[in-house]
Amino acid sequence: MGLLIMDYTALAIKIRIRPQGYWLAAGAICSREKNLQVKKALAAIEDEEILWPQDPVELDRCLAAMLSRHCLRWVPAAAAVLAVKGRQASTGGVIGSPHRQSASAYGGLEELEKDLVLWARPGGPGFVFAGPFCRARALRDRFLEGERQKKLWNPDERYRLFNRCLQEDLPAAWLYAADGSGRGQKGILAAGSLQETQVIKL
Repeated sequence: MGLLIMDYTALAIKIRIRPQGYWLAAGAICSREKNLQVKKALAAIEDEEILWPQDPVELDRCLAAMLSRHCLRWVPAAAAVLAVKGRQASTGGVIGSPHRQSASAYGGLEELEKDLVLWARPGGPGFVFAGPFCRARALRDRFLEGERQKKLWNPDERYRLFNRCLQEDLPAAWLYAADGSGRGQKGILAAGSLQETQVIKL
């Protein structure tokens, strides 16, 4: 049996990884009783020593694989944002199920499991919404409509727009991720529940 919606919580941590010393933010949705175990497993990412590919797609695949290695089996959704220097194309952001084969974002909604919905698009951002599909779709539509009101958005403005849209119908838990690498990008990972919100900016 899947988790009840009200059993979900979300967490986020900031990690410095070797050998280049890049900053990474990782987050997950899990049950409240597993929160500390999930956080400890994610914190072990700091022991990884990875040379990140130059190709933006390969970098995201590498990031997704690393996140998957550190997500316990009962984590239904996770995200990671990585700030790597010297990249032009938008990259360094993944979100979704850590136990499925990774795939490029395409802009559609996807139900990871009952009452856990993913939305992500190329170049970001993306979110996971712990609630019914119809409510996740409404959040996406509010966000996209808000974006259309203005031509240029920086990452901070886009996150503030998302948060305003989210406040209209708060889910039990949620994740938000925006690419951390590439020209004009600023990694943002946020994780929230009905009790608290954590926002990490790289």
